[in-house]
Amino acid sequence: MSTVDKMLIKGIRSFDPENKHVIAFFKPLTLIVGPNGAGKTTIIECLKLSCTGELPPNARSGHSFIHDPKVAGETETKGQIKLRFKTAAGKDVVCIRSFQLTQKASKMEYKAIESVLQTINPHTGEKVCLSYRCADMDREIPALMGVSKAVLENVIFVHQDDANWPLQDPSTLKKKFDDIFSATRYTKALEVIKKLHKDQAQEIKTYKLKLENLQILKDAAYKVVVGGSCYVVQLWWDFPPWRSEVVSSVEFRERQFGVAGGESSCVTVKVGVRASERVGSHTSIEGTLNFSISSKSSPVTMMSSTYAMRAIILPFSECLMKRV
Repeated sequence: MSTVDKMLIKGIRSFDPENKHVIAFFKPLTLIVGPNGAGKTTIIECLKLSCTGELPPNARSGHSFIHDPKVAGETETKGQIKLRFKTAAGKDVVCIRSFQLTQKASKMEYKAIESVLQTINPHTGEKVCLSYRCADMDREIPALMGVSKAVLENVIFVHQDDANWPLQDPSTLKKKFDDIFSATRYTKALEVIKKLHKDQAQEIKTYKLKLENLQILKDAAYKVVVGGSCYVVQLWWDFPPWRSEVVSSVEFRERQFGVAGGESSCVTVKVGVRASERVGSHTSIEGTLNFSISSKSSPVTMMSSTYAMRAIILPFSECLMKRV
């Protein structure tokens, strides 16, 4: 757990530019008491400014926060806040923020001139100082403390002029609660998830259309009809044409194919299916396979053979038809 240890304030509100009195914060509770104008509210303002970089609501852009150069009789005045705290990991860190108010010809100019984080090197014991831009420091301190900037601003170091923010209009109240509970991050995450879901649903729809198209193409391929089921099949031979594309059924159909090496010859294939049996994802069929070679110019059959046939047919696969 992060804790605030000490703070030194110089040149801010009622605190002298040469102030050397360090404010110590005790555990588990520190009470700040004093008369009006003693600087009780200034302590809370400086704690908030050190941790979040936010000026108090009545600071007039910093002009009423740093000592007025006119009152001091100088062209510029400087203010500084040093805050020592323990990080959520238990490491000692000193945050130093310096400010400057300069009297120009027609106006005063407020500027944050330096932001430094000071740590101790655990190996050498030496001080290590790192300079940051104000915006980077505003992010770094809450991260080191393990507390969000919204919680530091609206819960822990809330200014007395802003203490009634729970009574503000609903839209402002919702925004503050969203910041305190980091609801905005989850809202954005939900939006991203919804977009991904929509994109993936569109992809699924596209793939389904592709699958339907492939199914149509598959159904249009060469088939063997066994009972009421269709299967893709191709026959392999031990001689030309080696591989034939045969469409056959329980009723004999004939298709003619040219034999390699002889344009005047053709092969007539007849497949008859006597029985089929479903075994797992396979289908076993039995029947007869008859093929004959004849000449186109003459009806004389040059060769004719009939074989008993067994085949194992796999859906979407090529199958080997073997002679028995």
